[in-house]
Amino acid sequence: MLTLKISSLKNLPHTKPVIRHPILALSLVLLLTVCSTDEPIPTAGPESLDAPAATLSLRTLSTQPWLVSGGDVLFEVEAPGLSNPGQLQVMLGETDITSQLVKVADTQWQALIDGLPEGDSVLTASLMGTAQSQTLTLTNYPISGPMISGPHQSHIPVPERRISTGQRRTPG
Repeated sequence: MLTLKISSLKNLPHTKPVIRHPILALSLVLLLTVCSTDEPIPTAGPESLDAPAATLSLRTLSTQPWLVSGGDVLFEVEAPGLSNPGQLQVMLGETDITSQLVKVADTQWQALIDGLPEGDSVLTASLMGTAQSQTLTLTNYPISGPMISGPHQSHIPVPERRISTGQRRTPG
């Protein structure tokens, strides 16, 4: 039969704990306290398995929306989480241009608008059946400009003056 002998703690040599680097120990305790949190870890995955809600974005690709020139602009609509592409509707003013969209990725569609009138036009993308929509105001300028500086200046006629250099030329 095997017998275990359990020593009493009284028989063990006692030593006082020594903290050799108190600043390092205090720093470690503070670091652990500050970094601890009860928040879920983002890499743990989604909290629910429901499909993400579709969010809608609308942007121009060929230029800034306020600097369109010559009547054409390339734009993109992005709707991550959109389960039914038939929900997407794009309007230019009162005209539905949804049929011009070309799918370039799972959640992205692009189209080229040409023939914009000069001035402002409103481009709106919306998800039918939801309250989500995005609007861009496109400002079209003539291809010849001006876009930023203001109206072109006309030629200012300058009267012709004869400048004398003080030297006389003798014919040849």
